[in-house]
Amino acid sequence: MQAPQDRYQPKPFIGSSHWWALGQCSDFPKTARVLDIGTGSGVIGKALGEVGFVNLFGVEIDQRAREHCAPHYRVIHPDLTALSDETFDLILLLDV
Repeated sequence: MQAPQDRYQPKPFIGSSHWWALGQCSDFPKTARVLDIGTGSGVIGKALGEVGFVNLFGVEIDQRAREHCAPHYRVIHPDLTALSDETFDLILLLDV
């Protein structure tokens, strides 16, 4: 079985969903509450954290992927149920 970081590759090139989303996020304050649905390997969470975002939350069904990318998120859950009472400034659904 492939490791999460092998299955979910970063796409930093111009025109990719990752490139586009990171550009859109730059308009939000670094304190924005961001929900990344389908975190995969945590590429987006890591990139957002590197530019100063601090309120990153994730949803990922793959347990190995959750464990791998957990350091990049405040909280990461296997489904949306645990976040049903939460509000977010930005919700990302990339390559889901």
